[in-house]
Amino acid sequence: MIKVAFLYIGGMHQVFHTAAVAAELSKRDSVEVHCLFAGDQTQSVFRRIADSFDAGPIHFRPMPIRSIWRPILKTLNIDRAHKLLRLHAMRRELAGFDVLVTPERTSAILKNWISPKTRLIHFRHGVGDGQKGFETRVKAFDFVFVSGEKDRQRLYNDGLVAPGKCSVTGSVKLATVHKLHNPERRLFDNDRPTVLYNPHFNRALGSWQKWGPQIVSAFANQTQYNLVIAPHIRMFENAGKSARAEFEALSIPGKIIADAGSIASCDMTYTLASDIFLGDVSSQAYEFISNPRPCIFLNAHGVDWEWDKNYAFWHFGDVLTDVESVLPSIETAQLKHFAIYKNAQVLASARALGPDWRLAPERAATDILNRLLEQPAAAEAAVQPRIKPAAQLASTIKEDAA
Repeated sequence: MIKVAFLYIGGMHQVFHTAAVAAELSKRDSVEVHCLFAGDQTQSVFRRIADSFDAGPIHFRPMPIRSIWRPILKTLNIDRAHKLLRLHAMRRELAGFDVLVTPERTSAILKNWISPKTRLIHFRHGVGDGQKGFETRVKAFDFVFVSGEKDRQRLYNDGLVAPGKCSVTGSVKLATVHKLHNPERRLFDNDRPTVLYNPHFNRALGSWQKWGPQIVSAFANQTQYNLVIAPHIRMFENAGKSARAEFEALSIPGKIIADAGSIASCDMTYTLASDIFLGDVSSQAYEFISNPRPCIFLNAHGVDWEWDKNYAFWHFGDVLTDVESVLPSIETAQLKHFAIYKNAQVLASARALGPDWRLAPERAATDILNRLLEQPAAAEAAVQPRIKPAAQLASTIKEDAA
C-alpha cells in the first residue's frame, strides 16, 4: 500500500490545485490518501472538492503549531514562519509517507529534514509568469507537475528541474472549478458588462496601494459597468476584521462588489462571470483567458516589461501607465480584443493551461503512480537528514524576519 499525504499549509486557495488529484488517487486500491491541513476552512474546501469527484476513503489530520511557539509568533509578522513551524512539528510523522504532495514551496525544506525514501512532489499553484513561481526552491522536489508546456519549458530552461522530472497534466484547477461552478449564478441584477479588478498583494508589484482608490472612485461615478474588486487572497489574509470591513464597505449594491477573500475569490466565481479583466501581475489572467476575453493591465510602477519573461502575459491586452486611462481603455477593450489580442490569448492559453484540462486530475493521479512504480524509493535507512531541523528552522525564520 502506497501512503500519500497532501499538504495544505498555504491557504484555502491552494486546495483547488491538488484536491481533485487526491480524490482520484483515493479511488485506487493500492493507495492510502491523507489530507493534512492548517485551518478548518481549508479542510472544508477540500471535502467539498473531494465529494464532487466521488472520492474514496481519505484520512484527515490537522497540522498544529506547538504551543511553545505561539508567544514567539505573536511578535513576528511572517506568514512563512507559521508554515515552517507546522512542518517542523510533524516532520517525523511526514517521514512515514511514501509521497508528500504540496502546492506551495515552503515544504521544500522537508528535503533536509526527512529521509530520501519519501518523495516530494510539487504542483504549481497558478500558471503565471512571475519570477516568484520559478525560484530555486523548486529544485528540492523530486517531481514537479505543471498545467502546460509553457511552465515546463521555463523550468527546464532556468535549470530548476531536470528533464524527465516534470509532467504536464493540464490545469487541475480549471477541472475542479468547472465541476463546482453554477453557471446560473449572477453577480449583479443588471445587464451591464462586469469588470474584474484583481490586484496583487505585493506592494512592489501590484496596483492597489497606488491606484486602487482612484479606480474605485471612477467606477462609483459611472453607470456603464459593474465592478468586482477581488484582490489576491493574500492581501487580507493577516488583516483584522476592521480592515476587512473597511475594504468591503467599498461595495455599492448593484454596481460594485468588494471581496476581501471569500471562497468566491478562490473558486473562479468572479473570473468565470466577468467580461473584462483589469489587473497587474496576478496569474489569474491566465485563468481568465481560458475563455478569451478583453484584458487590461496596470503598470503602476513603470516597469520596462516588453521583453521581460516575467511579464509575458501583459501581451494579452493594453498596458496602462496612468490611472486616468482605465475607463477610456475599458470602453475600447472589446474592439481591441478581437482586432489585436484574441489570437495571442488563444495560443497562450493552450500553452499555459495544457491539454484537455477536464482530464487533468485523473491524468496527474495516474502519472504519480506510474512514476512511483518505475522508480523504487531509496532504502529507509540510506541517508539521515543532512541538516538538524531545529537549527535550520531557527535560521530560516531569522532570515525571513531580517
